Amino acid sequence: MEGAIALLENKLDLLERRLNHLTDAISNLTHSVESLKQRPAASRSTGRKTVDLSDLAARLKQFRQDPSSVPAAQLKADLNQKQVTKDCLLAWAEELGITVPKKINKPPLIERLLAL
Repeated sequence: MEGAIALLENKLDLLERRLNHLTDAISNLTHSVESLKQRPAASRSTGRKTVDLSDLAARLKQFRQDPSSVPAAQLKADLNQKQVTKDCLLAWAEELGITVPKKINKPPLIERLLAL
C-alpha cells in the first residue's frame, strides 16, 4: 500500500510540474501576443509585398499594348505572387483573348501572358 501511495505522489508531483510549465508557457505567449497587438500594423508586416490585383490587371493590359511601358521583370514577379491565383491569371488570359489550356500550370501561364 505504501508503494502505491508513493507512486501516486510521484505521478501527482510530475503532473504538477507539467502544469506549472504549461502555465508559464501560456503566460509567456499571452505576453508576446499583447506586445504584438501594441505594435503599429506596419511593423508587424512580414516584409512581403502585396499586389493590388486591379492595378496588376491594368499593368498587364498596358504591357500587352506597349511592352516598353511596363518593366517586364517586375510584372512577372508580381504575377508570380502567391495571392495571384491561377484562376485569376486564366481569367485575365481570357479577357486578353489569349487561348490557354485550363490545365496549364502557373509559370507557363505567366509566360503566355507576357509573350507578345
